[in-house]
Amino acid sequence: MHRILVADDNPTVRGTIAAALEAAGHDVVQAADGGEAAARLDAGGFDLLVTDLEMPIMDGLDLLQRVRASPRPIPVIMVSGTWTREEKHRAKTLAAAALFEKAGLDLTHLVREVGRLLGA
Repeated sequence: MHRILVADDNPTVRGTIAAALEAAGHDVVQAADGGEAAARLDAGGFDLLVTDLEMPIMDGLDLLQRVRASPRPIPVIMVSGTWTREEKHRAKTLAAAALFEKAGLDLTHLVREVGRLLGA
């Protein structure tokens, strides 16, 4: 079983993503903002991060940069309601594994992408 951290300040989105990943057999921990996510990541033990782009305390791009600088970087999937060209470019430069739009989020595709990244 893989351990996944889902970080999003919107409890409905966070809960929906977490429930889909749990239904696929993953152990999911939730974080309500970037600061909480960073603290949980520092504690270790995660195989993948799904994060919102815009969150209080630390946004998803700063969180992604922090993951990339860690001794054990993990795959990061980013989700956003809106993406600017600059944000997409920065996410790709920081090696985000995948970018998803919140509008019409295809949870089946997200779960498949998580499985692919984790080799499941």
